[in-house]
Amino acid sequence: MKNFLIIITALLFLTVGQISAQEIQNNNPDELFNNMGHLADKHSNLLNEISLPIASNERINMYITMNSGETLKVYAIVEDGNLTAFDKGELKDNTLNIYTTEQTINNILNSDAPVEELLSSIKNENIKLEGVGIFNYIKIEILNMLFKLF
Repeated sequence: MKNFLIIITALLFLTVGQISAQEIQNNNPDELFNNMGHLADKHSNLLNEISLPIASNERINMYITMNSGETLKVYAIVEDGNLTAFDKGELKDNTLNIYTTEQTINNILNSDAPVEELLSSIKNENIKLEGVGIFNYIKIEILNMLFKLF
């Protein structure tokens, strides 16, 4: 469970973080994606250090509802614990969907305790994890139940 939290945290920071603690409020989708891409390139080896069989091979679509109402769609492919692809758009054969908002991402990034903010966001359903396919659905639903317990 702890390792799963680490990988989700890493993915969120890889996809929406910034190098400094500057706030990313009021970015348009292109600016936010450029920031996401920069960090994904710079830190793609971070997932290599996390050994977690349950999340070592995922095809992830992330849907970020921007403050403007637009939805920024980003995908990430993790193979054998390595981030091998990261781009705008959606995968058709994804295994995991992550739904969140620009505000939630900003709250996590600007928090003094980002892991606790992330857990709180998942528990409060400000970040929604959704497995695709019956096996992945069951796997993620079990994890979602565990998040709510702790």
